Amino acid sequence: MFPFFYDFFLHILALFYAPIFLFQWLFRGKYRKNIKQRLGIVLPRIRIKNKEFVVWFHAPSIGETKAIAPLVAILRMNMPNATILVSNVTETGHETALSYLKDADCHFYLPFDLPYLIHPIVDAIKPDLIIISETDFWYNFLKRATDKGARVVVVNGKISESSLRRFNFLPWIMAPLFQLIELICPQNEEYKNRFMLLGIPPDHLYVTGNLKLDEISTPLSEKRLKEWKQKLCLDKDDFLLVIGSTHPPEEKLLINVLKKVWKKYPHLKVAIAPRHPERFKTVATYLESIKIPFATYSLKEPFTKQKNLMLLDAMGVLGELYQVGDMAIVAGSYTDKIGGHHLLEPSLYGKPVLFGPHTHSQLEMAFMIKKAEAGRQVSLDKLGEAIVDLIGHPEKRKKMGAAGMKMFSEAKGATERTWQLLRVIISQILWEKEKPNL
Repeated sequence: MFPFFYDFFLHILALFYAPIFLFQWLFRGKYRKNIKQRLGIVLPRIRIKNKEFVVWFHAPSIGETKAIAPLVAILRMNMPNATILVSNVTETGHETALSYLKDADCHFYLPFDLPYLIHPIVDAIKPDLIIISETDFWYNFLKRATDKGARVVVVNGKISESSLRRFNFLPWIMAPLFQLIELICPQNEEYKNRFMLLGIPPDHLYVTGNLKLDEISTPLSEKRLKEWKQKLCLDKDDFLLVIGSTHPPEEKLLINVLKKVWKKYPHLKVAIAPRHPERFKTVATYLESIKIPFATYSLKEPFTKQKNLMLLDAMGVLGELYQVGDMAIVAGSYTDKIGGHHLLEPSLYGKPVLFGPHTHSQLEMAFMIKKAEAGRQVSLDKLGEAIVDLIGHPEKRKKMGAAGMKMFSEAKGATERTWQLLRVIISQILWEKEKPNL
């Protein structure tokens, strides 16, 4: 009876969220790129170049997609003839997959987890192995896949305290769901213990570390760095602060802080990147309403003496801007609704990072940065002082940036540990197909 009640529950949720969904689609431009595939109206063009081994990676959004990039690369290197598919939920996740996961043979959106939507695409792909990044478990998706013979693994697994409470509130859903998952690779012991509290046997859990610490980065060449500075019209005396992944009301909160900093350092340039593209226009309208002159990246407007603020209204360039900048603020940490984003990303490029008090989604990252002294966790009322301090003390910035790069170099290895576990499962799959071991 469980599938019946699960599907009934999903249909009730769909009816409840339909008006919200319609409003977002009509008035905010959200879901316009992914709606047809998510509703199963249009099946993506799935290219199965080799049916002998098909692996399906699923990563809902940006962070989860970037996390599996090293794993996709090592799989392609070790299995050049395998078919690698990647599905996402959000438009930003899909755009990230197209940029970061070029080793994949196909990129598409995962349909909603209703049987008549998800079953056709699972039947078309017939995956041998499904690898889920972090957290995005859907019963109908995984049940259909395992019924067709797929094995399911969760990599870079994590579970927040709020998710744990929510899952424990719905044990009738979670128990049948987790029975479909053969292996979970949590990022740390704390996450492992939380999974165990959900009834997952210890022998199905292996701590492998955080894949994001093995993130594949391409440092900018001196030539490219110079091109960026010319494109932005940055003078040698300018200081560039990059603010990544903002959510409402962070733009308002942070700009109020910056107004005070600009009085002391008028040469401070700031690039601000909203997390979701559907908010680009909203943020632009807000900036116009408070009469702050700003440049717009998509319009190829550079910084000027009158425009010290740039709206970064484009996807896929934030990583490069972190490298061009002198310092970064990772947002999502000044609102308790989010709990932080990829706090470590600026450290990957040797840049000092500031972030706010709300990091419940990224506790391990916040701990690592503070322990390595690669950045600072700063409350909103102290943020202006921290920015002024680091602008005025380049030696502190240099020391923090170096500490961040050292932190990354010492923490690597999650990809290799995860790959060794996957090798065993892949070998079993190939053996069952009467193919030679790896």
